[in-house]
Amino acid sequence: MSIQSVESRCIYCSSLGPFSDEHMIPAGLGADDNRYLLRDMVCETCNTTVFSPLELEWLRNSPTAIGRIFMQAKGRKRGNKKNPPKLGAATQILVTPEGYTAEAEIGYQGKATILPQMILVDEHQCSVTGSNKEEFDRFISQVQEGFGSSITCASKLDETATHKFQIATFVWEDGRYIEHHQVDADKLPASCLLYLPIAPNEHGKFTSNSRLFRRPNGQIVLRLRRDLQLGSALAAFRKVGESLDLSTLVEGELKNPLVNIGFSFQPEVTGRVLAKTGLNILGHLLGVNYVGHPAFQSIKESITTGRPSIPLYTDEAKAPFRMLFSGLPDTHHGFMLSAHPWHEQTCGIGLATRLYGSQVGVVPLAHGLPHPPIDLPVIFTVDYGAHLIEQYSLTEYMRKYPITPSSLGGNHVLSG
Repeated sequence: MSIQSVESRCIYCSSLGPFSDEHMIPAGLGADDNRYLLRDMVCETCNTTVFSPLELEWLRNSPTAIGRIFMQAKGRKRGNKKNPPKLGAATQILVTPEGYTAEAEIGYQGKATILPQMILVDEHQCSVTGSNKEEFDRFISQVQEGFGSSITCASKLDETATHKFQIATFVWEDGRYIEHHQVDADKLPASCLLYLPIAPNEHGKFTSNSRLFRRPNGQIVLRLRRDLQLGSALAAFRKVGESLDLSTLVEGELKNPLVNIGFSFQPEVTGRVLAKTGLNILGHLLGVNYVGHPAFQSIKESITTGRPSIPLYTDEAKAPFRMLFSGLPDTHHGFMLSAHPWHEQTCGIGLATRLYGSQVGVVPLAHGLPHPPIDLPVIFTVDYGAHLIEQYSLTEYMRKYPITPSSLGGNHVLSG
């Protein structure tokens, strides 16, 4: 690694710190190998307020998140705690054998866990379900304790509102819940029920059942069709909780359920995370002096602010890199930093990646750069099951992971 500047500055915003350790490759990808940390190179502000939420958004709400949930059993190592990957999908639902929509959580290898819940079938009928009886018992206890003389319900306000949430208090009177008062707030109360309305489809039909469920973090949530009264639904769920005999419930296994996942994602987030990873790798290999070159300023602004946007590569342009990574096991990620001639004795540098066996990405980092004092390409692999990173020259990599014959469908030339 090259010699650092006497006065350390953040490689992204040029601040003088304070600094925090930054994983060269996002830890959530199974790359939390502490041999590959950037020290005194990324400030705490960039790390915690910009990069952490950016990576979390990418790891939970992107095409990469789908590959991660199916193929990666464990996320970042945090002591002895289990930390399985999670989807940030706004809706994760499955259809029960009775034809009702139930709230679910999709886990490793796409396995669906039904959250403990009550499903409102009609005004007079309710179905109960859940994959884990202990969790269901906790849910019912929480409902019985929380649905008392009053209930606090919180709903999200849209972005045009002055505050983030509308807080409504319902009081139990004469066998029903009646709204007592409302107030807007920016924070949720310490104890409340989160109310999420279900909108009809484009034909005015409701394709999803109203349901009261418990999230893994303990939050009670009510998804309610907009054509139903909130107070009436609360009363119905209270009555079910009071009358339910837990000793009569039996566990059963739901095989091959029909699962629906709905989430929105921002395509530019992927480019920003991959570009940051490329710049981190350069910082690890060459130090702050090289990545401090003015030619990197544009990509740094793209990474930290999203502007200017990072250009997307076509599938045809990605073909050589798909071929390069064809011999890499699906249990490994691949990251290749490569250079190509530019003009007047300068070069351009970019990053090519393959994640979860199939997702190939390419991002340019800068042009008009001095040729680096190391040989490129340099390739890093991540065994995301073992949380292990390895570094290779192109020759070493090709010797260990030769291109598969099936990938040689055309004439491709790799940039070096």
